[in-house]
Amino acid sequence: MRVVVALCTWNRSASLDRTLRSLHLLDAGLHQWELLVIDNNSTDDTADVVDRHAAALPVRRVFEPVQGHAAARNRAMVEAEGADLLLWTDDDVLVPSDWLVALAAAADRWPDAAYLGGRIEPHYLSEPPSWVRAHERFLSRLVLRHDLGPDEVPFAPGERPIGANMAFRPSRIPAGMTFDQRLGRKADSRVVGEEQDFFDRLDAAEALGVWVPSARMDHVIEEERVSVAFLADFYEGLGQTHVRLGGSLVSGRLATVPEPVRRAGVAVGARVLGALAALLRRLPGDRWVVPYARAAQLRGVARELSAP
Repeated sequence: MRVVVALCTWNRSASLDRTLRSLHLLDAGLHQWELLVIDNNSTDDTADVVDRHAAALPVRRVFEPVQGHAAARNRAMVEAEGADLLLWTDDDVLVPSDWLVALAAAADRWPDAAYLGGRIEPHYLSEPPSWVRAHERFLSRLVLRHDLGPDEVPFAPGERPIGANMAFRPSRIPAGMTFDQRLGRKADSRVVGEEQDFFDRLDAAEALGVWVPSARMDHVIEEERVSVAFLADFYEGLGQTHVRLGGSLVSGRLATVPEPVRRAGVAVGARVLGALAALLRRLPGDRWVVPYARAAQLRGVARELSAP
């Protein structure tokens, strides 16, 4: 089996270096494999970092000038043409040595599967704040904890892989299907959703997906990611994503309001929600976390609805 491991990165050379070091120990079994690093218009020393690992890894760096995670993913799919299995991971993970073999073996067991996904556990570089530990289940998307149980089974409705640990069988992906470049992170934006949209379309095509608990991945959590500022930005991005995916947390009557009035009103709402979040932050102990995150998410919805 020819396996391509795709990793998209933007200006995170130190984190990328740590991930590439972990890949030195990757066991490919009898499979032919290539590591494809999509450099998404980085301006740091990403190219030098990749070059330093070239002697130890079958790595190929491809520069993608169009900014955005979805654009980088689409470039990876083009560059991986001819692969029997396309594995996806990120530039902020630690890859266990048996990861590739676990996903390839599951693909053999499920020849009709179009996609597979495995477990992700947070790997804290230092002990996180107590509010993170107390609400780790609620904050699973923030820390990227993903565990759907011990059994290898088809995904249930609504269940999906997460991009740091997933695999596609290209021959089972509908021809011409790509990630929507209106979605996904671009530079410092926290808008996501390109994966959810992709899997929504796979579900509509009745593609089979399989949960593979034996394929495990550790997501490195740096101190910045468990800060209050990151929490606010992250959930605001989820609110923006919700709107871009076609959802709405407001009454459909809003559509009847003239656009300039709607934008002005929603902008005021965004400021009110920002003030509310600041008040919620004063709740005692860790009781502030969930309502604070929800307020930030609603602020993201308002911000997106007020955009021109």
